[in-house]
Amino acid sequence: MRLPIRTRVVLGIVAIFFAGAITGAFLGARVQMEAQTERAKIENLPESIMDMLDQRLELSDAQSELFRPLVAKACGELHDVYDRNYAEVGEIMGKYYKLMSKDLSKEQQETLIEMESVLRAKAGELNGRP
Repeated sequence: MRLPIRTRVVLGIVAIFFAGAITGAFLGARVQMEAQTERAKIENLPESIMDMLDQRLELSDAQSELFRPLVAKACGELHDVYDRNYAEVGEIMGKYYKLMSKDLSKEQQETLIEMESVLRAKAGELNGRP
């Protein structure tokens, strides 16, 4: 039995709405998961930075404990200005790198300088500068 054209059109429209609702739900869930992941990255930034410093500079336990509050404070300041101005981010990074470098060995200081230049270059690229 064949359905009247009007019924077929209505059923087609209903099917399109259901397909859109299902697709929208999946896309909405994905966007929400990505936003949560980004939030988690920002919230874990101090730990990530300390892990990187510890790994690259081979910090002693005393150096790690000394730098942990500095990194936490730097991340707080970075969070406040990051969206406003990349230049301020560079100034904050430089200020805390100088504070940390006083308690590092010569080799660790050289590695920190290399790390700083790489991070500044990446920040410049993100800001549209060479």
